[in-house]
Amino acid sequence: MAGTEEPVAGSEEPVAGTEEPVAGTEEPVAGTEEPVAGTEEPIAGEETDDTERPELPLGLEDNFSRQACQLFNLETTPITAVAERESAGQVLVLPSTTSAYSVRLPESGTGYIMLEVPDWSITVGLFTHFTQKASIEDANGNTEVVGPLSWNASCDDITDERTHFHSWGSYVIELIGEPNNDVDLVILKRQ
Repeated sequence: MAGTEEPVAGSEEPVAGTEEPVAGTEEPVAGTEEPVAGTEEPIAGEETDDTERPELPLGLEDNFSRQACQLFNLETTPITAVAERESAGQVLVLPSTTSAYSVRLPESGTGYIMLEVPDWSITVGLFTHFTQKASIEDANGNTEVVGPLSWNASCDDITDERTHFHSWGSYVIELIGEPNNDVDLVILKRQ
């Protein structure tokens, strides 16, 4: 009998409301929705950063900036900053081409270390994460900023400031960041 054939098994027409979803249009299972951009949960051990990035010029992309980025990816030398500027001489650091420093800040979030500049007429680059601040203090006018605070052109979220030292000596570095946390700092010198 034409037109009254029984449907073949597996070829039945779907009942309204029970249609199979088209590939790629499936409804998400509760708890498995894709996160909205910018709302992702941090990965365990990964730093979160809600701090707004400052507007800074882009610094030089040169061997100095690239070397700083490489040093941030290596093991750091741990040191502890002092809370009083007058005590900075207790924590001596030298410019290094082989390692970065991880400086533990005191409870106040502001710490001090002493930079020993061993040579005359050198340029030193200070590199750190933009949420932290490192600045060289010079009461005697022996330094000249030759590269103002800028973004390191060779890696993300790192600042670059270059200072020329007209004479050797000891200079206080003030570090500001989260209390009792570490400031990763690269100090490079170039003759």
